[in-house]
Amino acid sequence: MPNFRYRALTQNGEIVHGTLSAPSAREVAARIEYLKLLPIETIEEKKKAASGSFGLGMLNQPSSAEVTTFTRDLALLLKAGARLDDALELLAADADVGRLRPVVGKLRAALLSGENFADAVAAHPALFPAMYVALVRVGDVSGTLDQVLEAIGAERARSEQMRRKLTDAMQYPAVVLVAAGGVMLFFLLFVLPLAAAALIAAIWWLLRRPGARSAIVGAAARVPGLAGIFQFYRTTLFCRNLGVLLGSGVSLTGTLRILVDIMAVTGNAAGWSAAADRVRHGGKLSDALSADSSLPPMALRMLRLGEETGQLPVLAGRVAEFYEARLQRSLDRIVGIIGPLAIVTISTVVGGLIVSVMTALLSVTQLVG
Repeated sequence: MPNFRYRALTQNGEIVHGTLSAPSAREVAARIEYLKLLPIETIEEKKKAASGSFGLGMLNQPSSAEVTTFTRDLALLLKAGARLDDALELLAADADVGRLRPVVGKLRAALLSGENFADAVAAHPALFPAMYVALVRVGDVSGTLDQVLEAIGAERARSEQMRRKLTDAMQYPAVVLVAAGGVMLFFLLFVLPLAAAALIAAIWWLLRRPGARSAIVGAAARVPGLAGIFQFYRTTLFCRNLGVLLGSGVSLTGTLRILVDIMAVTGNAAGWSAAADRVRHGGKLSDALSADSSLPPMALRMLRLGEETGQLPVLAGRVAEFYEARLQRSLDRIVGIIGPLAIVTISTVVGGLIVSVMTALLSVTQLVG
């Protein structure tokens, strides 16, 4: 079904515009008149020709930073007293929103057609995850959409800042590993091709064994240094989202229902589901979480204190800040070790290959001589 861009006049003399999907321009005009608007212009959007360039569609996708900018700017406009449809109209023409502008236009069109904002946002799951939609729905119902959007924007900005720090810290080790890996690959493919083929075949055979990848991830999570990092990340993710959801007015059972899907990416999905079931049947959150030791003892004690004092959202946020700082320090130490360790390891392997090749050449020379 084609999309049509339209401009129309309200009864107050304001010009509005948006996008509608309809079989024909006549149908678009009928829908606009049904909304008590006077159609000014209706233009069918032409479909873009498919391109053979790899990844071109991905380049046109809005980034996470653009979604965050949209969320924070929308919160500021609503706090300033703007109506939701007017705020969306302003943001649809804002260059800071970037590639998200067409999506903002669709959100406004859906709003003008009678949908609530939460349903309009839920129609774009690739950009707005389940937690985002749940919080927006709470803000719609409670009339605190500006506060909810401000909390979402602050949390997304904090997460993106942490990802940028990690990415910047990993750039140097990554370059070292790629360069050293290229040298090793050259020796394996051109100097010792039979050994390379045997090594690649062995690795491929191991990875194809049932449960091999899960076993590798599980083994990595049990390494003393990495186990702590996994636990810090898991605790930060859980407590941060717990504090945001509860602070926005979502019930504890509803919060856990959302968090089960979010925490499944960290493993032990069955354990998180079991904890949510215990709380749903009247158990305490701290007791339910302590059953499978998903969180460290200190975090459980703080959450138990929050339940007893009625300050669970506040204490959950403080626990998240504490373990986020510990996670950052641990990552800094790991990154500081990876670079030198990679250089030493790859240099040793490459040096061993060179010695092996030179020894073989000397043996051949002595035999010929």
